[in-house]
Amino acid sequence: MRGTRYNIILMRDDTSVKRFRLRPFWLKFFIIAFVFLFCSSIAGGYIAYVLYEEKEAISRSYQNKEEMLSESRRELQRLQNVEKMLKSYNELDQSSLLAGSRRKEEAKSVVDLSGMFGLVDKGMVGISNVQARFVRDNRMRVQFEVNNLQSEGTVSGRVFLFLIRQDGLEIDLGLDDNDLDFAIARFKNVDVTFDLPEAVNEDSIFALRVVARDSSGNEIYAETFPFSHIVI
Repeated sequence: MRGTRYNIILMRDDTSVKRFRLRPFWLKFFIIAFVFLFCSSIAGGYIAYVLYEEKEAISRSYQNKEEMLSESRRELQRLQNVEKMLKSYNELDQSSLLAGSRRKEEAKSVVDLSGMFGLVDKGMVGISNVQARFVRDNRMRVQFEVNNLQSEGTVSGRVFLFLIRQDGLEIDLGLDDNDLDFAIARFKNVDVTFDLPEAVNEDSIFALRVVARDSSGNEIYAETFPFSHIVI
């Protein structure tokens, strides 16, 4: 009906009656606006949920690709180390070297490249930031960081150091420094100084091999670092 209006009456005990007159158009407008805002809030919540799920999926994909890239880099580093070792033996027969042996005029000895450059990684600990330097009185200082790669718990064990000469001889340093022991929840900085064995000198060292074993003596990490990459 033309000119129809609705009366809205507000009454309180301590005040006079208040009356508002409202046309049907405005009543319909407020109802439609409320429905629109309600639907918009539901749609906004759904869109936010979808975007959050997409963000999580992208984050997981990025993390997986980052882990694959890190593993590829480590494998590339290992292959580069092997290549450099092969080049250092350019006076030897390549086929016998790849078979793990080399010959001298006086004697025959075996060079185990897989043992010297094989990467062992059980996903429990990692070795990083390896540095080495010569100090006076024919001594060497080695520093590195042992990292716990497990999300929970403590990893215990000991780190062993080996020197590899230019001729392929691997020398166990047999250090008894307590700083090589570790029981870590996150990481530990290791700093050891030792006398060079009589069998090596500054010019004869080719690489440093770092081996980590758990408290049961099982090898959980091993990597060889060319000396030219870590000496400072």
